[in-house]
Amino acid sequence: QWFVRYLDLKDKFRERSDEVKWLPEHMKIRLYNWIDGLKWDWCISRQRFYGVPFPVWYCKNCGDMVLADIEELPVDPRLEKNGRKCSRCGSSDLEPERDVMDTWATSSLSPRLALVPAGYFQSLYPMDIRFQGHDIISVWAFVTIVRSEIHDSLSPWKRIFISGNVYDPLGQKMSKSKGNVLEPANFIEQYGADALRFWASSSVPGDDIKIKEQDFVRGRRTVIKLFNAFKLLELIRSDKPLKKLNTPPSNMANAWILAKLNSVVKDVTDLMDQYLFSRARTQLDNFFWNTFCDNYLEIIKGYGNTDTDPALQDETVSVSYHVFLDVLRMYAPIMPFITEELYLSYPEHGKSIHVDLWPSFSEEFIFQEAEGKMDYIIEVIGKIRNLKTGNKMSMNTPLERVFINGNSRIIEEGRDIIMGMMKIGSIISEDSPEILVSLDEKQENK
Repeated sequence: QWFVRYLDLKDKFRERSDEVKWLPEHMKIRLYNWIDGLKWDWCISRQRFYGVPFPVWYCKNCGDMVLADIEELPVDPRLEKNGRKCSRCGSSDLEPERDVMDTWATSSLSPRLALVPAGYFQSLYPMDIRFQGHDIISVWAFVTIVRSEIHDSLSPWKRIFISGNVYDPLGQKMSKSKGNVLEPANFIEQYGADALRFWASSSVPGDDIKIKEQDFVRGRRTVIKLFNAFKLLELIRSDKPLKKLNTPPSNMANAWILAKLNSVVKDVTDLMDQYLFSRARTQLDNFFWNTFCDNYLEIIKGYGNTDTDPALQDETVSVSYHVFLDVLRMYAPIMPFITEELYLSYPEHGKSIHVDLWPSFSEEFIFQEAEGKMDYIIEVIGKIRNLKTGNKMSMNTPLERVFINGNSRIIEEGRDIIMGMMKIGSIISEDSPEILVSLDEKQENK
């Protein structure tokens, strides 16, 4: 057998582990336990045919070892001799080494194998991050640290992200013997690849994840929602050219959505930088579904009408396309296919969304007054929605008159938005510390 001596390096391995930021941190204890429990050196040879061979022959005459030259590598001694002779006795009667290297002996070099051929080793090593499962911390993570210490006296990466395993809907390990194996290809065929990635993004570092069909459904619905949102923007634009986004916007709703986008860009970016993908996607989902689609798009639906002020139309088109483009950019790592298709459908676009710039937080898009007022108006609209639901009305049911108690000054500023979204003929507002909405008795009995 072939061995790598490393029992005398256990303290060094712990030092290198401490230099790495573990995500989540508690997973590091698994590696500590493994290092502390080591009782013998690392056996790197295996008795099988497939694998990376040891480039070694043995002289049958004197027993000396014959090594291949570096320039000859890779070479399999079981398949060729190339006229080699023993340097000690000159005999050509050589016996090939028949063992091959263990898979972890070669995969432990993955950072070096990725960087050296491309000429990036000096500039990119240690690598930024390793993504791997918790079940191979004691093998892949450990032996990569071993090789990096032996070869370079460095940690192989700055961070390590530990993922969990995928279990069936009942939380059981999948196996052929149980008959509960679920193939990703089947989910892709039914829901699409973006929906599969949407489900995968719900995982939490270090935790196992169950297959939940409702997550695939939500992913599919999000793909469709993105497509339909873009179709609505195209209808509002009506083939008009996109004009430069000017700030601050004159329209309160446009200023509000830019401010909300600015906040979600900051939150999502911070969470992505921490590799908290599930929380980042949740923040983005909430903004896209609730803030952008349920509220902002409902507000601007009528802005494509011919009687809308042309300046307001141009501003709204510029703002809405800007916001939606940043939504696509943030969704792109999670759902690369629909985002690429919609990105390339923009009137002006780059080569690919996946080489475009990530959105950034901007002081230019902080509109505290407009944001506060619109948040209040959205709260009023939510009360009216609840009122309609309580009276078993659809959201499109017209209302002749609505009584609103609250901040009458803000309500008056948002009168057109409230009436347009909720199909209201007239509003009667009065000052009150609490938001209360009601209908007259005639409408409630309809």
